[in-house]
Amino acid sequence: MEIIETVLPDSKIVVVLKKVGEGIELLVYGWRNV
Repeated sequence: MEIIETVLPDSKIVVVLKKVGEGIELLVYGWRNV
């Protein structure tokens, strides 16, 4: 299982994706505390 953490460049939202097989599934997302 591969965990991918991505920060959208135009916001403070952090998105953590879980790579499952051939697809990517949204695991959790929230506001970055910056």
